[in-house]
Amino acid sequence: MDVGGKEAAASGATRSADPIAWMVDSLKDYAIFTLDAAGRVTSWNTGAERIIGYPAAAILGQPAARLYTGEDVAGALPQRQLEQAAAADHIESEEWHVRQDGSRFWAHVTTTALRDSAGRLGGFGIAAHPDSPKQELRWSDWEAPIDGVEWINPDTSWRVHAATGWRSRSRCLCRAR
Repeated sequence: MDVGGKEAAASGATRSADPIAWMVDSLKDYAIFTLDAAGRVTSWNTGAERIIGYPAAAILGQPAARLYTGEDVAGALPQRQLEQAAAADHIESEEWHVRQDGSRFWAHVTTTALRDSAGRLGGFGIAAHPDSPKQELRWSDWEAPIDGVEWINPDTSWRVHAATGWRSRSRCLCRAR
């Protein structure tokens, strides 16, 4: 691995003065971004742009709630998660998120409270890793021939009830109700 050496120079890449910032921006399979204490986006890596679809210029300053489903926003999930992260300093969750084009993706999300040296909350760091396309549950792919059938995604162990969209983790492969 030639970090910042001949390979970077040959590809035209420029190394950031901050190696951590350079690494974060280089992670293409993770959406990594920060929020201010009010939940507005303050930084956005190239992985976030690739995964979620918003260019940095379009999302910076916007509320992170726009990355959640309408149902989750109506249920105040984005705000509750920030409150929980502020209280616990760190939370992990798995939920649906929404891309710029309106499509949904399932992601494992880590939210960390960012504090100054006096312990005051300054914002939040977010790292989100979506399931691979093979593992993502796309509602159009889950059509049941008979009402009451549960479809199982063997890669993720998620069980989706065809009629209601209800989902849960399961070890079984498929069963009729």
